[in-house]
Amino acid sequence: MELVDALPQAGIAFNKEVLNVIENESKYNTSLQKALNFGVYSVDMAYLTTNEQFAMVKPYLNTSRNLAKSLDLAETFDKVVGNRLSQNSENKDSLKKVIDEAYYEVDNYMRNNERALAATQMLTGSWIESQYITLMLIKDEVKSDKNAMLFGKIFEQKRHLASLVSLLKEYEKEKAFKPLIDQIYELNKLYDSMKTEDVSNKDFLNKLATAVGKVRASIIK
Repeated sequence: MELVDALPQAGIAFNKEVLNVIENESKYNTSLQKALNFGVYSVDMAYLTTNEQFAMVKPYLNTSRNLAKSLDLAETFDKVVGNRLSQNSENKDSLKKVIDEAYYEVDNYMRNNERALAATQMLTGSWIESQYITLMLIKDEVKSDKNAMLFGKIFEQKRHLASLVSLLKEYEKEKAFKPLIDQIYELNKLYDSMKTEDVSNKDFLNKLATAVGKVRASIIK
């Protein structure tokens, strides 16, 4: 979420085309799909909020709650959100806080109630979505003083993905999850090859964006 939060600061214009549409929620029937896309929609909400697209936040929040409910997490979700959305519907900082707290409260509840698999799936979905949004919006940008920190943050993801891969190794026996885990292992090879100079190379960034896009497509389909 920190990554998408940096986009407007770097002068990157809002583009709703990078979001997972809320209509897709009805397609998510398995616990794997629901947990992954709870993570996806959480990042989408953060992206909408940081770009002050307040009219779109509520439908995305409702979609996230639906997924939380189907994962038996509605009580935890509502404990954080409550009526805070209506009270802060056009306050960017307050909305960001609500979204962040909702994500972390759900994550914390799962990890403390023997639901670490679902928490890891949620984390995977959120990481992929943050990469997808960022790379799609910056892959054709020229590095400048204004957006240099964003290119730096992309390089930092090399380390974060390595940590995610270490976590995913614990779940290789999960039959439904394994195909996605294998995709992320392949993606990690590309990130692992990334050098500092690559983040400002359009060919490499486009290659990275394409690779992340394929993984993301398998999550939101």
